[in-house]
Amino acid sequence: MESETKEQTLQQTIERLTGELEKEKRKNKSKEKILDAAINMFSQKGFDNSSTSDIAKEAGVAEVTLFRNFQSKNNLLYQILSPLFIKMTSPIILKEVKSQFSAVEGASEEVLISIFKDRLDLIEKNNKVVQVLLREALNREEILESIVNNITIPAKKEALEFVQRMKDKGEFRDVQEQAVVDLLFYTMFGYVLSHHVFQIETFSNEQDEVVETLVDLLLNGLKSN
Repeated sequence: MESETKEQTLQQTIERLTGELEKEKRKNKSKEKILDAAINMFSQKGFDNSSTSDIAKEAGVAEVTLFRNFQSKNNLLYQILSPLFIKMTSPIILKEVKSQFSAVEGASEEVLISIFKDRLDLIEKNNKVVQVLLREALNREEILESIVNNITIPAKKEALEFVQRMKDKGEFRDVQEQAVVDLLFYTMFGYVLSHHVFQIETFSNEQDEVVETLVDLLLNGLKSN
């Protein structure tokens, strides 16, 4: 009798856990649908022009489900952007960037091509979220500050050390290091903004060709030898 009671209790536990797992699975599926719909709408229409009712409709869920999962439209935006910040600022990623900039044996052209391609690959894989990030950075000071503090400042520090090393090796001429770093960032962010946000056509659809050409122009200029 005792074993039968235990078996019934175990069966009840199995049924309860199965029900909870199914419920959690449905909840996660709804959450993913809402995130996907919000990313699409924010990237196309912008945050301010996207209503929670439209996002819920696009996701195929009730608006109350959206608020149950995310509490507010702001929280929904933050949950979209946070994973991208984590990917771009995690210790592993920052260590990779530092390692690339610190490549002693690599020529300046090889190092810059490697870094540009690596960053652009990450952006390409998160294209719509990057569009949302950059669009909202133009309108929200807190997002712009997060980009500057978490991405730009650490990357510029590594870039500055790289420029100094290239000058010491004789690969770069004796110019103001910060000006070179600024030029590198203007080139990278200018390309990302024009291509991924404003969707302006570039001279090539091949990313490798774009990167190699931009790096060549950065290092060798426009004048013929």
